[in-house]
Amino acid sequence: MREQSRQIKGRAREALHGRYGIPMTVIGILLVIYLLVTAPFNYSLIIAQRQSSLIIYIIANILIFLVLFEAGIGISVIHLKLARGTSPHVKDLLYAFRNRPDRFIVVFLVRDGIFSLCLLPSFITMFMRVSTENIGLVSMLNLIFTLAGLIAGIILTAPFILTEYLMIDRGMTSGLAALKESRRLMKGRRLSVLYLYASFIGYFILCLISYNIGFFWVAPYVIETIVQFYLDVTEQIPYEEDAEDIIVEG
Repeated sequence: MREQSRQIKGRAREALHGRYGIPMTVIGILLVIYLLVTAPFNYSLIIAQRQSSLIIYIIANILIFLVLFEAGIGISVIHLKLARGTSPHVKDLLYAFRNRPDRFIVVFLVRDGIFSLCLLPSFITMFMRVSTENIGLVSMLNLIFTLAGLIAGIILTAPFILTEYLMIDRGMTSGLAALKESRRLMKGRRLSVLYLYASFIGYFILCLISYNIGFFWVAPYVIETIVQFYLDVTEQIPYEEDAEDIIVEG
């Protein structure tokens, strides 16, 4: 497992060598859009300090994350192109919107729904922080529930990690079909992908130390590593001659 992880991460670094520009740019674009769109809701939540404001905040974030999830499919397209030696473009962010976005909404509802359920105790303590006087205790509980929810979410959604790549490669494959196929391919491989994620813990700590600036370098590395894992699982050879196998419109 350790040797396989080393090889996969090595291929990811090779694919990204000298080509960090587009991946970093699209992550920056999505981050700016998120900050600008959520700013009014964040401001309202801080100023109003009411449960109704928190409910509006959560609903708005769900809708915003849905749109960003669709755009995030474009990031998967970009990294598949990098893995196969072709040139990605910023306009690849629009891939999902141009290729039946409803297919990807199914994936969002199922996979991200599971993740959200894992974080439900964290959301509940967020509500409690608005109305309680013991903010210190509730904040500590919120941190514990958030960390536990993130770990549980990663473990439970690991079987579906290949879903979007299957949908991109196979054109009009439905969301449910891709989720089932991803689960089939991931049988016996869940520990491998969890090991891959765990190998990035040091990088995530560096991101925190650098006030998340390092995220612009680490995120492309993590995503490209998962792409290489996908190519390994599906027994695809990421050589230049196979670059045109990916079905990408626009």
